[in-house]
Amino acid sequence: MLYYDSAVGNASPNKHLPSYRFHVHYGAVGAVYAGMGGIEFGSGYQNSAHTSVASCQDCHMAEISGRSGGHTFFAAGNFNGCNIAECHDGAIDPVNDPDNYAAYFTTPRADIKAKLDALAAALVYNGVDILNRNPDSETNLWAANTTNKYDGYLNIYDPTNNPEGVNNNPTGPFQNPSPSNSWTQEQKDFNLTLPALTLTNAQMGSIINFQLCLRDFSLGIHNYKYTKALLDNSLAVLD
Repeated sequence: MLYYDSAVGNASPNKHLPSYRFHVHYGAVGAVYAGMGGIEFGSGYQNSAHTSVASCQDCHMAEISGRSGGHTFFAAGNFNGCNIAECHDGAIDPVNDPDNYAAYFTTPRADIKAKLDALAAALVYNGVDILNRNPDSETNLWAANTTNKYDGYLNIYDPTNNPEGVNNNPTGPFQNPSPSNSWTQEQKDFNLTLPALTLTNAQMGSIINFQLCLRDFSLGIHNYKYTKALLDNSLAVLD
């Protein structure tokens, strides 16, 4: 089954029309932490210890360090909730314990970022990126989590909701199958010059997995094993 068949267009009731804003919305953190919500191609899914022995407040409301912890709910740079006897073998400290800092923080995050980059590169249709790029860190909360600064939306023309999309995407956008009545005639005419997008089940499932793992925001720290399996198996099914 195809998610959207450009040859059939809107005629079939079994076709869904992809739009710029087709995404998993904003419950990604809780879903990934719980080890659910992804499209589970293949096998090998398991959860990291965080899901059973830690809670959100353990790390996000740990003893305050700088501007993180306490009721700020920020966890960036604060490992007070991690450095307890029941958790990691040794402190996560970039100065006093750099090996643990690398093993439990920088290395897994770099690994997940690399896998997100690889999956984005694999999600291409007829030479055009399926995923949308947005380098603006104010409107793209996840800009730093991939090299090409994807935001999880689809690279589909939308002059109203994504006015910079044409400029941000080097390969250009795809045609929007449902132009808005608010568009100008010039925008509608330009839309018709763009290539149509057809998505297979494997591509659609991989897009959902990319969106979940990107918008989890932690680059795998919340649930590294589940995140890694989603990305690895998505890459395998697209190969």
